[in-house]
Amino acid sequence: MPNTRGGGSRTCEAYCVDGALRGSMIGLMWGLFQGSYYGWQDNLRGRFLALHISRNLAANSLGFGAFLGLYQWAHCSVERSRCRQDWLNAAGAGLVTGGVMGVPLAIRAGHPRLALVSAGLTGGLTTVLDIAKTR
Repeated sequence: MPNTRGGGSRTCEAYCVDGALRGSMIGLMWGLFQGSYYGWQDNLRGRFLALHISRNLAANSLGFGAFLGLYQWAHCSVERSRCRQDWLNAAGAGLVTGGVMGVPLAIRAGHPRLALVSAGLTGGLTTVLDIAKTR
């Protein structure tokens, strides 16, 4: 049986790719505006400004794409395994995504608790947004 979400014909991997592509587009826009804004604030001009913007574009599109792709995949997988469509799917997916995305921060900072804090905050935020969306 294919790994589909909500009885549809799309698999969880398709939702993952869809989320990653959407996240990458959001990251590109965010990186363009953020990179140019902070580049001008730091008085970068010419080639240095272009390099700064391109680094921001790459980093933000990769980060947003990874986050949304992982979240969509986790949400679909939790929903499929529970055979229910409720706020617990968003909570579980948020906890998984926040934990995975918080690991590099925890490693860099040297505090493993930061991964747990990231998981808790992301899980809480996604739960609140899912509950607000359904009302």
